[in-house]
Amino acid sequence: MISFYKCSNDPKSKGFTPNTTCAGDEEFDQWIRGISFQEIISSAYVDTSDYENPIHYFLDDVWISLDPKRAVIFPTFIKKVFLNLEDDFFGLFNKKRTDYFYQRSFNDYFTADL
Repeated sequence: MISFYKCSNDPKSKGFTPNTTCAGDEEFDQWIRGISFQEIISSAYVDTSDYENPIHYFLDDVWISLDPKRAVIFPTFIKKVFLNLEDDFFGLFNKKRTDYFYQRSFNDYFTADL
């Protein structure tokens, strides 16, 4: 879990930063509106036409926008995929191989009032 807190001079605040002059609400809101986060995951897929090397990797990316007045919730789920390869033609060959890879299975994006 990644959490960000706005800088605050209030000692009771989660974003309390001693000995620092924090930006005002208007300045902070203007600054954060131009920020997006990019989540990049090394993902994979199975290429059924490539028996010798069926797992192919790629970068799976998503951009997440921030809103200064709302909490951004972006759960991402990664799954482990098992691959069982068999080159067995009528029981004449017994060539089996097991492999695995990880891929993004699901992600969602929603916001909530602070």
